[in-house]
Amino acid sequence: MSLDWSEFFWAFKNTLNQATISTVLSVAIGFFLSLGLLQASKKRRQSLQYLLMAPSLMPSILSVLCFYWYLPGIFQGIFSIALVHTLMNAGLVAVTLFPFIESNSNEMASNYFIYGIKKRTWFKVLFLSVKNNIILTAITIFVFCWGSLSVPLIVGGQKGTTIEVLIFEMIRMESDFKPALTVGLFQFLIIFSFSLITSRLSLNKKITQKNSTDLSLSTGSNISLFFNYLYIIIWFCPFLIGGIKGITSENFKEIYFKNELIESLKISALLTFVLLTLTLTLLLSYTSKTKAWFISQIPSISPNLIAIIFLFFLSYKNVYLLYLAGMVFLLFPSLLKLGGLEVINQSVPEKNILELYSVKNLLDRLKVLAVGNKTALLTMTWISFSWIFGDFVFARLMFGQDKTFALLIDSLLSHYRLEQAMGLALIMILVLFAIGFLIWSVNFVFDKKYLFKN
Repeated sequence: MSLDWSEFFWAFKNTLNQATISTVLSVAIGFFLSLGLLQASKKRRQSLQYLLMAPSLMPSILSVLCFYWYLPGIFQGIFSIALVHTLMNAGLVAVTLFPFIESNSNEMASNYFIYGIKKRTWFKVLFLSVKNNIILTAITIFVFCWGSLSVPLIVGGQKGTTIEVLIFEMIRMESDFKPALTVGLFQFLIIFSFSLITSRLSLNKKITQKNSTDLSLSTGSNISLFFNYLYIIIWFCPFLIGGIKGITSENFKEIYFKNELIESLKISALLTFVLLTLTLTLLLSYTSKTKAWFISQIPSISPNLIAIIFLFFLSYKNVYLLYLAGMVFLLFPSLLKLGGLEVINQSVPEKNILELYSVKNLLDRLKVLAVGNKTALLTMTWISFSWIFGDFVFARLMFGQDKTFALLIDSLLSHYRLEQAMGLALIMILVLFAIGFLIWSVNFVFDKKYLFKN
C-alpha cells in the first residue's frame, strides 16, 4: 500500500504546529521560572531544581493524567498536546538555563547597583546575554516535542495526529510497514538535521564566574520564585489529592495490579542494568574522533524508526525478549541526549589516569571510570528506571494487553476511569521515589565508606 501524501502533509502540519507552540510556551515559562531560582537561597535552590525537573524525568503518562485531572472533559487537539508538553518541559528549561543566567547575573549585578539601572532594563539585557543558550535550549525542546509519541497518542485525538502517531497507526492498525518506514526515515532526517545544529551551537556553550560574591539574590524576581512553587504544586497536587481519593475509593479494590507491578519492576531493573552497561562500554571505547562523532549522532534516531525495525520480527516466538531488546534501542538514544554524552565527554581525567598508569585490566578500568562518574551514572540509572517503568506505547505494540503497570494505567484512562488511574499513578510516583532514595543511599554509603576514609 502506498503512502497517502495528503494524510502525511496533514500530520506534518500538526507536528510542526504542536512542536512550535510547545517550544515557545516551554521556553518562555522556563526562562521566567529560572529568574525565580536567582531569588532562592542556595539550600532551597537545589531542592527546587530537582522538583522542577520531576515532570520531564518521570513517565509522560503522569503529566497526561495531571492534565486530565484539571481538564477532565473531552479536550483534545494540538493545543492540548502543547499544554502537556509545556507542563513537562518548562521546569527542565528553567534548570537548564539557570547556570547561564546566574553567571551573567553575577557579572552584571555590580553595574545594576552602581548605576541604578531599572530592573526591567536589567532583565532585558540579561535576556540578550543568554539568547544563544535560549536558542540552543529551544531547539532541543523542539526536537523532543517533534518526536514525541506518548503525549499526542493520548491527548491529540483525531484532530491532533502527528507524524509519530501516523507511523504508530500504520504499524499497529494496518500493519503497513513500507509507508511507515518511509515516514520513519523522514523523521530520522529531520531529527538528525536538528541534532547537527545543536551539536554546533553547543560548542559555544560556556559558563563563566568572574565575581566571587553572589549578587544574584538581589537581582532575582520574587514573583518568579512564587511561580516556581506554583508550577511544582500544579504538577504534584493532582497525585496527592486525586491519588489518595482514588486509592481510598471502593472501585479501587476491584483493580488487581500486583502482577503488573512486579512485572514492571523486573523489566525496569533488567533493562536499567543493560543500559548502564552500554554506557560504561561507551566510556571505555570513546577514544577516537570518528567514534566520538558516530556516538554523538545516536540521539538523532527516531523512536518509531526503531519500533518499525523491531516489529518486522514480530513473528519471532519470544515477544518478551524482543520487547526487552527494542526498549534498549529505543531508550539509549534518549538517555545519551539527556546527559549520557556529557558524562562520556567529561570522563577525560579518568582516562588520562588509566593511560598514565597503563591500566589494562578491564575490571580495573571500569572501576576507575565508574567511580569518577558515580553521581552522573546513578542519576542516569534512576532516569532509565523511571522511563522503562512508565512505558506503555512500545509495550502496547508488542504485548497488546495490560501486562505492565503503565499499560494498566493507560487502560484505565482510556476507559474514563480517571479516579482509579490517579490512584495507580500515586503508587507509581511512590515507587519511583523509593527507587531514587535507594540509589541516593547507595551513593551516600559509598562516599562515607570509601571517600571519607581516604
